[in-house]
Amino acid sequence: MQHGYEEDEVAETLERVSELGWLDDEQTARSWIEGEKRKGSHGRAWVKGKIVRRGIDETLADRLLDTLWSTGDEERFARRVLASELAKTGGEPLTFSSGTFRRIAGALMRRGFASQLVRELLEEAVERRQQERRESGWQRPEGWKGRRRGGS
Repeated sequence: MQHGYEEDEVAETLERVSELGWLDDEQTARSWIEGEKRKGSHGRAWVKGKIVRRGIDETLADRLLDTLWSTGDEERFARRVLASELAKTGGEPLTFSSGTFRRIAGALMRRGFASQLVRELLEEAVERRQQERRESGWQRPEGWKGRRRGGS
């Protein structure tokens, strides 16, 4: 055994901590899920991946997420992340073909939000941004070709 412990010592210790309730995968996973809910910055798929990578059985992870994670939570968290990402755009135009749209969609997907939810929220955001521009009378400056990247 590593670190000089005998197998029977390790087995005895594991048995004792199990008896004391110190090794409880369900309680550990529950605690991790509740912690992620408090942060509210990731979707269900990301949370599930995280706890499974930490050694929680996938079936247990699904069962706990079904109990503790609602679609309302998912949408609320996704809206929070979307608002943060939109704030970074400085009000630049948002269209379905824009790089900004793709960047924000990617950010939400990497955080584990469901693709259908991401699509619905971004459709709302595009419509809202276009409506705000119509109401404010915003027009592109003459000669404006969009955001330039790189170079001079």
